[in-house]
Amino acid sequence: MAATVNMRRRSPASLDYWLERVDPDSTMPYAERVKRATNARTAYYEAMTLKMRKAKAAKNRGGL
Repeated sequence: MAATVNMRRRSPASLDYWLERVDPDSTMPYAERVKRATNARTAYYEAMTLKMRKAKAAKNRGGL
């Protein structure tokens, strides 16, 4: 079970993952860390969505 908990923390879907990435030393106030982590997670998934859409469009055009 501990392995599952650790994997969840390491997943980009986890807030803990992004909290660690935006402020590894935990020097910011918690509210600011959460705000930045949430924004970073949103940007990450938006970038992934854009890449997926571009790949699908290229595949539909026969460009892949």
